[in-house]
Amino acid sequence: MLLYASHTSAESDRSEIQKVDIRTGRAAQWLSIPGFTAVVSFAVARDESKIIISGRYREASELTCGVFEMILRRGTDVPRVILHESGGLATSQGYGGT
Repeated sequence: MLLYASHTSAESDRSEIQKVDIRTGRAAQWLSIPGFTAVVSFAVARDESKIIISGRYREASELTCGVFEMILRRGTDVPRVILHESGGLATSQGYGGT
């Protein structure tokens, strides 16, 4: 059984996704995603070919908040916006960043 956890670095526009094996308790970095300045929540496809991220993404000087899809098999895929929320994210945690 696997668990995924995210960490966004305050020093860089990069989010790290760790994969944790619950049976062994071992954790390892699974994916490093440049451009995400905040990850509110995410889901990983069972075959790990796709990830859906709710968060804030920076491309050049433009910030976009919303829900993004990344196809991971290609390796160089830029996140595709699925749902755009201008002015910040509205979540149950009350996050309202821009």
